[in-house]
Amino acid sequence: MSSFNKVLFFACTALLTTVIIFVVRQETVLPDASIQSNEITKTAQTEKTVPPEIISDLMSQERPDNETGELFYQTLPGSLSDAPKPASLETDLQGNLIINKRVQHLFEFYLMAMGEEPFENIIARIKHDLSSQLNADAYLIANNLLEGYLQYRNNIGIIKNQYAEQATISGTSMALIKEIKLAIRDSRSAFLPDEAISSFYSKEDDYDDYMISKAQILNNKALSVEQKRVELILLDENTPIELIQAQNGMNQLSKVRNSVSDLRKLGANDEDIYLYREQELGTDVADRLASLDTERQVWQARVNTYRVELANIESMDAYSKDEKHRMIEALRNEHFDEQEILRVRTLDKMRTQNSKT
Repeated sequence: MSSFNKVLFFACTALLTTVIIFVVRQETVLPDASIQSNEITKTAQTEKTVPPEIISDLMSQERPDNETGELFYQTLPGSLSDAPKPASLETDLQGNLIINKRVQHLFEFYLMAMGEEPFENIIARIKHDLSSQLNADAYLIANNLLEGYLQYRNNIGIIKNQYAEQATISGTSMALIKEIKLAIRDSRSAFLPDEAISSFYSKEDDYDDYMISKAQILNNKALSVEQKRVELILLDENTPIELIQAQNGMNQLSKVRNSVSDLRKLGANDEDIYLYREQELGTDVADRLASLDTERQVWQARVNTYRVELANIESMDAYSKDEKHRMIEALRNEHFDEQEILRVRTLDKMRTQNSKT
């Protein structure tokens, strides 16, 4: 169905990877389980979804099996050609599919090509990979699992839209974020078997619960600084050891950076972030990172001011392309020094490229 072409890809992460959405006749993408509070409050943009039958129709299309089809399967899109290939699926002695993270990784590997080829092509690639590894019965199970996985991710956008008006009126809060997460978790059973839910999402859910609990402690105004430290220690002591070990296995600074990003999305303020950094890295490092935060905020404010004036120039139809170029160079010289201009040019180039994708 070539009319279903995807023209926009927005990708997310680790708190939960991508917010991908379906858009009929304009874009065909899928929403990931990621919940970011700043996204929920965007009143002018809702998650675009499609009726479930659209996904079912795409899933029911036959895979090309002729020589042209074989060439298609052997030639991967650019984003996949150099990417690590997913591990082989696992089966038991009877050839039954073992549902684990490898299945999800296979789905996600091909879904990375969103934006490079139509969604029906991506489904065809997934089906081909499944059929090349599984017997007929196992393939049927995997195929049903794929449709449920896609339906579930589409349903995430529906759930977000249901809460969008509430967030617009009352603003985001920890309670609202938890309610949305719970609604998304509860919806899984309508699309996926228990075995898949446990294999795909158990560690992800543990991490979410851990970060939400941490954010609740840091946001609790009734607790003193020392009480917060104690609560954070107790939280770690009562968290599954596998999660703590996984975090400790990361570079400490990288771990803190990732956690800070997640905590900010959950509503932590600068004071909360400082306390967390101080606990993890010590006072000296927390002080230096706080100074860097301030420098970044000042820099971003300058860039934002420049962007407003840049947009005005770009919207002036009365000037030629060369005249606009000279005006933009003068604007950069007005706001930035020589080294900063190099950085701004790079940022502008990236912004232009992103607006075309």
